[in-house]
Amino acid sequence: MHAPGDLDVDPHPVTVEPEVFNGPVEQSWPAYLDDRRSMLAPPPTVAWPELRGYVDEWLARTECSPLIRLLGTRPRSGFEVTAAEEPHRLVLAGRHRFSRYVLDLRMADAGDGTTTASAATYADFPGPHGSLYRVLVVRTRFHVLATRALLRGLRDRVARMNAVTGRWSNPTIRGERVTLRPIAVSDADAMWGLSTTRRATT
Repeated sequence: MHAPGDLDVDPHPVTVEPEVFNGPVEQSWPAYLDDRRSMLAPPPTVAWPELRGYVDEWLARTECSPLIRLLGTRPRSGFEVTAAEEPHRLVLAGRHRFSRYVLDLRMADAGDGTTTASAATYADFPGPHGSLYRVLVVRTRFHVLATRALLRGLRDRVARMNAVTGRWSNPTIRGERVTLRPIAVSDADAMWGLSTTRRATT
């Protein structure tokens, strides 16, 4: 069972490319690890192109990471898109010497023109080296920080898009209210259209 507040994520089989998991095309999910959520101002149909663009850029950047040779990632970028259900779901999968994993990205209509973006991680860590790797990335919270950074990058990308269009406002994420303003050419700050004010959480 998931902890209170977690998103419901269904661990059903997912179709992946055989070179990713080195087995039959149809594979079951690895074990559920965790999930994180963020709020985006536009509805899923508007946020979807930003998600695809952000993921493509992220994968291109990770191909240049020095960790790739150390981990022996497959594919080289560490992930590849294995399923897409526009505009609600994008599934990424990969493996390396110490783990096999799935990242399930979802965008759900939260009402009022907003989107709940979630990133659910599933991963197996086989053998003693895998167990050690799990300690390094999970217990040190490195994985949590990386997933939050992924969602924050998506949120910031959408915020920049919103700054240009000026159509959506006031998404909320973990006690922060992110206010988006329509841009004014004479206002340098408004070119990004993003200001953040902390509010109390209960």
